[in-house]
Amino acid sequence: MAPLRFGIVGIGYFGRHYVRIFSEGIEGAELIAVATRTTPSVPLANGIRQFHGFSDLVADPEIDAVIIASPPYLHYEMAQAALHAGKHVLTEKPMVLSLEEALQLQKTVLGNGTTFMVGHQYLYNDYIHHLKTELAGGAIGQVKYFFAEHQYFGILRNDIGCFWETATHEFAILDYLFNPGEIVSSIGQTSGVESREDFASASVKFASGLAGSIFVSWFQPEKIRRMTFSGTGGMALFDDRREKKLLFKLQPYPAVDQHKGSFFFDPKNEEIKIPDIHAEEPLKAELAHFIECIRENKKPRTDIEHGLRVTRMLDRVYQGLEHP
Repeated sequence: MAPLRFGIVGIGYFGRHYVRIFSEGIEGAELIAVATRTTPSVPLANGIRQFHGFSDLVADPEIDAVIIASPPYLHYEMAQAALHAGKHVLTEKPMVLSLEEALQLQKTVLGNGTTFMVGHQYLYNDYIHHLKTELAGGAIGQVKYFFAEHQYFGILRNDIGCFWETATHEFAILDYLFNPGEIVSSIGQTSGVESREDFASASVKFASGLAGSIFVSWFQPEKIRRMTFSGTGGMALFDDRREKKLLFKLQPYPAVDQHKGSFFFDPKNEEIKIPDIHAEEPLKAELAHFIECIRENKKPRTDIEHGLRVTRMLDRVYQGLEHP
């Protein structure tokens, strides 16, 4: 079977990683073209065509699938154009920048017949898969609340603030792990040096009863990507900066009515589990999944419906944030 022929739009900060994966070789696909307005930030193999305009790449009949790794404000326009041109589309996060754009994109995808996928790469992380299995199996009992931190010193964008850029990851993970339904209440705040927020924090509650807090920033001295989950039977930690990224602290929560005053957890009753997981690179697993879905006409894990749910969460929380 002939390989699927890919084009990539944008090969800067993130798109270059897709170029690298193709250069290393991935089964069932090849990169034949890129579109970039600047000098490529990575070397391109001989034979890869370079377009200076997105429309020229999308119009190329030899291209089967398009990866959109452009600045976020272009995602909606480019995804629509590629879908209308009959291309399979993988767009980087955030999928779009408004709920209205997400709803319009959903209409196009459902009436199109090609494969559409959002690049929520944490859902292709083997540690997150293991966490989902453990939580679904009751490893820490009924999960009551979570706390998420995602901060770094990164690119300060002028088309989007840190909330839509970064909190997308956290809401995508929550949707995948729990399918918690819509957000029923939210409160939070933002702050920033320029017109776009550099920091955002929010406390949310879902229709399922799951509650928690999210802290995101792209103007911090330390890189942190961490989520904790607390349940009736223990706690779980996912820390993407650790070598062993998952930790489970198993200890049943004492029944409050058994205690008239304060009580302490007895460390003798706790069990620490640190699973040893051989993990594949998430971005490579994501791309392999996209190729498989095109080949076998399968529904992607991060399809348009998932992307719409995440966008609803982002929109609901962002509308309730206090902006300076």
